[in-house]
Amino acid sequence: MNAQGIETEAVMEHLAALGCGTGQGYFMSRPLPPEELTAKLASALVPVAG
Repeated sequence: MNAQGIETEAVMEHLAALGCGTGQGYFMSRPLPPEELTAKLASALVPVAG
């Protein structure tokens, strides 16, 4: 299940308790211009050993 429109930590925690493992909304991030989104995603990448 993927929740949409999560705006507060309380809502996110409630959804997690119900078994919802993914979601999106203003609580995670406001809409970003493409260049900021690219930088944010690049900084979150974890290198894979191999």
